[in-house]
Amino acid sequence: MAKKLKKKTVRSKPAKKKPARKKSSTPSRKTAAKAAKKPAPIKKAAKKKELVSVKVQPVKVKVKEIKKQQPLTAKPQNVITPLSKPERKPKEKKIKRVYMPYSPFEVKDVPEKPPVSSLPEPAGKFTLEYIFNCSPDLLYHYMSSPDALRDWFADSVHYKDGIFYFQWDKTEQRAQMISRKEPEHVRFSWLDRPGYYFELRLNRDDLTNETAMLVTDFTDDNDFEGAKLVWDNQVGRLRSVIASF
Repeated sequence: MAKKLKKKTVRSKPAKKKPARKKSSTPSRKTAAKAAKKPAPIKKAAKKKELVSVKVQPVKVKVKEIKKQQPLTAKPQNVITPLSKPERKPKEKKIKRVYMPYSPFEVKDVPEKPPVSSLPEPAGKFTLEYIFNCSPDLLYHYMSSPDALRDWFADSVHYKDGIFYFQWDKTEQRAQMISRKEPEHVRFSWLDRPGYYFELRLNRDDLTNETAMLVTDFTDDNDFEGAKLVWDNQVGRLRSVIASF
């Protein structure tokens, strides 16, 4: 028998590691040559800082005077001081005007037509007309009631035993209501001057809803302008009273 050939296995030898070179502390020739070629760095001189002189002006400071506070005095203990209540002013009572169609002082038993006088009618008779934007009932109340006449016709009006006492400043005149018709007219006769009277008559315009008051009076010595000025002032007061409603 032929002998079996044994295969020879070839083992590769491990590569030998080169030993690491130790770094020498002395520089090499190349590094020494490069270092010789480079010039040495030039140190720059430090710049000196220039000092700038600044003038400082003095500032004036206002000092307020502090008032010395008075030392607090200690109050004795167990003493109760009563609180002072503020004084209250009394409120003014506002007088409200109330329209009364029939005053408690209404004059009664007066005829609608004036009585026939035996005396002749005096001279100086005139008539004035004033327009109002109100009802005749309201105007009639201020024409016939004693308390309402006080608001515009005279400074003071008193009624006693069928006689009206009209007062202006310090003069007083007496009159009597001799005729009236609600709400149309009122006539007063002066007791101190027989034959003289004054009448207030109302006319209503349905188209304009205005009421005209016609004043009939007499003047002495034909002083019509003076008598008209008196009635203008009195009727002006009546307008201001009616406008307050």
